Amino acid sequence: MRSSPKVSASRQRAGRLGKDLRRVLQPLLRHQVFLRGTLYELRTRCGKPTCACAASDEKRHRRWVLSYTVEGKKRMRVVPLARLAEWRRWAANAREFRTRRTRVAEMTRQILEDLDIIERGQRRDPDKRAP
Repeated sequence: MRSSPKVSASRQRAGRLGKDLRRVLQPLLRHQVFLRGTLYELRTRCGKPTCACAASDEKRHRRWVLSYTVEGKKRMRVVPLARLAEWRRWAANAREFRTRRTRVAEMTRQILEDLDIIERGQRRDPDKRAP
């Protein structure tokens, strides 16, 4: 008994995606530190009328901050300059994890759709005779 071209194509695609899934999933299983939020440089005025920051936007006080939410409320935390590179790496780890996790979900959804096609294409009615 031959399978339909649609079943065959789904079988091949599911096999390829299964191999690709392992490649995408493997880095997610390594131990990494994540820092959820956005790191950016904040430039502010201190409010002192004689300070240089009051006269020029270029002279504003600069600091790096982490912006994140807790229970729906926005929070900001000043980043210690000595740890800025480390925090950037942690934030990049979190972004990469979320990107790969999304890709895993998409691949898994496609594999499940292909498996549904394969199941429907191979299902037989026991009351009907084979041709």
